[in-house]
Amino acid sequence: MTIPAIWLAFAASLLLHIAVLWQWLPRLHLLSPDETRAGETISRLRVRLAPAPGPAPAAQAPAQVPAPVPRAR
Repeated sequence: MTIPAIWLAFAASLLLHIAVLWQWLPRLHLLSPDETRAGETISRLRVRLAPAPGPAPAAQAPAQVPAPVPRAR
């Protein structure tokens, strides 16, 4: 029985990802809003929202030259 190359690549990728997560997840420190370490100050992000822009000016159509007015002779 032969194993297709795609299945072998899938299994290798899965094992690699599991190994990386096994090492990385224990070092991951999730912060919570209530958690502060001794000696750390809490800094807050302040944002000032700009007013919403008004409607865009209407695109002006090119001025049409008025048709010549027929004159009586």
